[in-house]
Formats: sequence, structure tokens, C-alpha cells
Amino acid sequence: MNWTQTSKKAGLALLLVLSACTAEAPTGTSPTDSKTSLGDLSLPGNQQSQAPATRPDASQARVKNSLRWQISSAREGAPVSTLVGTVHAPLADGYQFPADLTLAIRQAQAFYLEADLDQAAKAAEAALSQAVNQQQDLSTVFSAEALLELSQRLSSKGFPASILPVLKPWFINLLLGSAPEGLIPKELEIMDVLLLKEAQQSVRTLRYLESAAEPLNQMQAVPEAEHIRILKTTLGQSKAQTEQEFVNIFTLYNNGNLAELEKLNAESRAESEAFYQHLIINRNQAWLAKLKPVLESEAVVIAVGSLHLLGTDGLLEQLKQAGFTVKDMNSNSN
Repeated sequence: MNWTQTSKKAGLALLLVLSACTAEAPTGTSPTDSKTSLGDLSLPGNQQSQAPATRPDASQARVKNSLRWQISSAREGAPVSTLVGTVHAPLADGYQFPADLTLAIRQAQAFYLEADLDQAAKAAEAALSQAVNQQQDLSTVFSAEALLELSQRLSSKGFPASILPVLKPWFINLLLGSAPEGLIPKELEIMDVLLLKEAQQSVRTLRYLESAAEPLNQMQAVPEAEHIRILKTTLGQSKAQTEQEFVNIFTLYNNGNLAELEKLNAESRAESEAFYQHLIINRNQAWLAKLKPVLESEAVVIAVGSLHLLGTDGLLEQLKQAGFTVKDMNSNSN
């Protein structure tokens, strides 16, 4: 399983915003006319990309569970916080957050998200401004057949084929790592947003673990050669396979199958240690440094992508190593 696909499925709300970027294909532009091409790119709301001929079953990519853990320090009388592992997708019809989670949010002294979703649009604009390298020509790296396949996949994301040769590999990976078309309707609010709305009704303090631009910074920090290698791996997998993997992730999440999610997490790390280091470990370590003193003194609710919780470098294990008690609340999640 390709890391970019897995990371998106399990985890970055920002990527949903970026994946919705659309463009109207410019007329008469050459592949190296990057200024003209980039000027035609825009954020969601201005144009609509063409709908795919065959849409996957969207009902399979809906949240029907809320994986969560209680966190407390060993100190007597220490506050109890809740850590929620999210998936960035809409809730299934009729699904409501568990009563204990709703109560924890309403009683929390603060609510944490990965980043301020209101700043995501600005981060997307920044990504677009950094997406082109005028001195680059991907035709020297990819075969004509691979470039054609890439252009077709980017076209479905709303990007004109003319700009492909000068798009930076990290940005292409960002786009191709988004949800397959049709599985996540843009008009529906994702789990993270709904949790935030719940918090806004009762929690006075909203906090964020990082800036909305940080995932982009970490994405760009991955060596270009690794991005190119991952792109070639991605092209070896059909759209049908990608869609099925996406659905499988939701099935495991909704069933609370942590063992299999851990297994997929380990497979993703094995396929690209560089991606895992920058997109997961580096960010987890920065978040942990912020959270440890807070968890000692306040009862808070923290909502982050589930991929950040798993494995030896995940937040759950790292909190245990730091001396916190981690209580699984998932036995009665459904």
C-alpha cells in the first residue's frame, strides 16, 4: 500500500482542501508556460472538475465509529483527557458521537485540533504558489506512458495536462494522495469539522497543535528523489485498487480493528521511512511536547488523524512512555 494514499485516508484535513483545488484548462499554453498555467489554478468554488464516469459507492466511506482513549497522569486527582482518532470523512447517516465523547467535549477546558481549519484555505493558496518549478521537466524523469497516466489522474483532480511537466513532485504526491473522486463529496462536513462544531457550543478555548502550513512544510522536506519513487509506485496501482484500499481503511476503522490498522501503518512506514519521518514522527514529537504539560493540568479533548496514534512512534505509545495512563474506550464505541 502506497504511503501517500494511506496518509491521506487516515489523516490530514488539509489534504482534503488541497485535493479539491480545481482549474480550467488554459487554451494554447505550452507545458513550460508555468505562469499562465498556474494563474488558471484556483481553490474550490470557482469551477467544477468533470465528474468521473463511474462513481464508487460513497456509502462505504462514511464514519460509523469514534475511536477514543482517556489519558491521565499518575498524579492523584489528575484531570482526565480524551484523545480521539479521526478519519477525515463525513459521518454515516444516523451516526451520532458516543455519549461519553460528547460529555467529555462539553466538560473540557480546551479542545485541540491538528490545525486551524479556517487557515487551511490560506495554506492551500501557499501550496499553489509553491507548486511550480519552471526549470523542471518531468519528461526527463518519467516515460511518455507514465506522464500520460499522471496527466489523466491530475485532470480528474482539476489540473490541466499542460502544467504537469513543471509541477513539483511533492505537490503531485499531495494531490494523488487525496481521496478517490466521488468517495468524499465536498458538500458534506467531515468528522473533524463536526467535532469542532460540537466543541464550539460549549468549550471556550480552542487550540491547535500546529499551523495549517506545517504538513506542507514536512511534505516539501521529503527528498525529491523519494517523491519521484513514490509517484512511480502510485502509477503501478490502478484507480480501482486505490478505491478499494480506501474503503478497506474505513471498514477497519468502523469495526475498531486496531490490530489491522496497526499492520497497515507498519506497511506504510516500511514503504517510505522518509515520508513517515516527516509526516508522522516529526509532527508527533512536536505535538507531544505541547500536550504533556497540558495533560498534567487540564482536562482537554484532542482530535487528530488516527494514523498519528498508531505504532511505537504514535501518540498513544509515546504518552505511555512519558508516564501517562492510556485507557481504551473503544469496546463500546458502536
